[in-house]
Amino acid sequence: MNKRQFLALLKLGLIQSNPQITQRFRAKGKYGPALIKSLVLQNTLFPLLLVVVYGGIFLSQDLYRYPGQFNGLFLVLIGISLSQGITLIYNTFFDNNDFDHYKTLPLSIDMVIFSKSFITIFTIIVYLLPCFIAFLNYGLNAGTNIVLTLLLSLLFWLFLIILLFSLALLLLFGLSLIPAFKQKLKQIAKTMMVITSLFILLAIMLNTYQTASLSAKPYFFIQPFLNVLKQPFSKLSLLSLGIILAVIVILVLLTRIKIYPLLTQNDLNQATKQTKKALTNSTNAKHIFIRYQMRLIGESSLLFQIFSMTFIMPIVLSFSMVNLIALFNNLDQYFGLFLLLGVLITSLVVTPNSLPAILVSLERQNFPFLFTTPLSKKMYLNLKLKFILAVQLGANAVLLLFICFIAKLNLLSALCFLIGGLWFTIPTCMHYLFKDYRFPFFEWSDYLQLVTRGQSNGKLFLMMIVKWIVAIILVVALVLTSSIFGTFWPNLLVSIAVIVFLSGYSLAKVQQWRTIR
Repeated sequence: MNKRQFLALLKLGLIQSNPQITQRFRAKGKYGPALIKSLVLQNTLFPLLLVVVYGGIFLSQDLYRYPGQFNGLFLVLIGISLSQGITLIYNTFFDNNDFDHYKTLPLSIDMVIFSKSFITIFTIIVYLLPCFIAFLNYGLNAGTNIVLTLLLSLLFWLFLIILLFSLALLLLFGLSLIPAFKQKLKQIAKTMMVITSLFILLAIMLNTYQTASLSAKPYFFIQPFLNVLKQPFSKLSLLSLGIILAVIVILVLLTRIKIYPLLTQNDLNQATKQTKKALTNSTNAKHIFIRYQMRLIGESSLLFQIFSMTFIMPIVLSFSMVNLIALFNNLDQYFGLFLLLGVLITSLVVTPNSLPAILVSLERQNFPFLFTTPLSKKMYLNLKLKFILAVQLGANAVLLLFICFIAKLNLLSALCFLIGGLWFTIPTCMHYLFKDYRFPFFEWSDYLQLVTRGQSNGKLFLMMIVKWIVAIILVVALVLTSSIFGTFWPNLLVSIAVIVFLSGYSLAKVQQWRTIR
């Protein structure tokens, strides 16, 4: 293998793996070695931070005594790895499909394929490194020989890497062979990203829940690994090892013999180059508007940024609220508290990083261009508001209902919780959309830059923590007051205060919205 050629292909694959980040660095004047250096740092710093955080969590626990702690953390890491694998494979193999160009060059196609695969595999390796640490932790605490534990941990780590890489490949390449899906591969990749994001969300919830339950048992698909690490020479362990090795061999052969040859087929190379069908004349203006708005917010990279910045932390923090709720007696008597908590949860979700706060800026120069036509600005913004309200209310309703289910709230408490959260969603969406209309940011080069608008993530995180501390103080204060004066009157006063606040805030935002001409 020509090392210089392989290194050049790796650099090209790195540039192709995340076009938006590459565009952002180029906008800053970075080209050549400086661009590659920035991309390497961008693609390794966050995974290494993840390794430090999750590896530290695994190292700090006795996983042999509490093997149930594997469940949530493993699922989070697997979900993130699969999500990154799908994204990188789509970007490098499909969206930037350039195999026809390589055929005219004195390069081995196998080398091209391997260089593209290496980018994805390296990312998966880094994200799954905490799993290796976890296997090592379990084997050592189980008393297994240290050399044997190290070898088995490396084998299981290798198995996870091959499994997730092959799974991402099979999903995308398999669907590309189905005529109904071939022309919609980009939309399918986005859908997979959304599904894996939901998987990560559920895994985070599960991890938060099971961290408090030290008696939790490991899942059935994790148990064979632990059996081998605990008793490596038992009949069951040897059988498990044989199955794992067989699966590794089958996946490698399937990928090498069945998947990679498809890359040289012209039909597959053209799958992502087809143009979209034009809208028919019968498509009315409302449908065009909805499709346009859905396209604006439909990019998987944007959805992942919004999801990670506005939903993950509130979900994690809400479990501490659930633990507090478990201490309450007669939940229906705390109706004022749940009305307030609904407002507080929504304030953590609808933020300057949420969709309402960037919906105008997403259009870039299309937005001012629209109003060079006879289109009414007020009518257009009203349609935009209705659209984002439907999206944000739906997302918040799902989150609030999930919390109600986990916290096992009764009907009255759940109703107050939902009313507070959904009511506060409406004027808050109006506030952030109006602010984005008045102060748009059209010069962004990638979604991260747009979502943060130059703000420090640390500052935003600190604001979220402060909000949550205030929420806990209010909960404790109300509970203490209720223990002194009874639950009804303090909760009634809190309810009145919350309703007055929501009514005044809503009225103010409606009046502000009416100033649009």
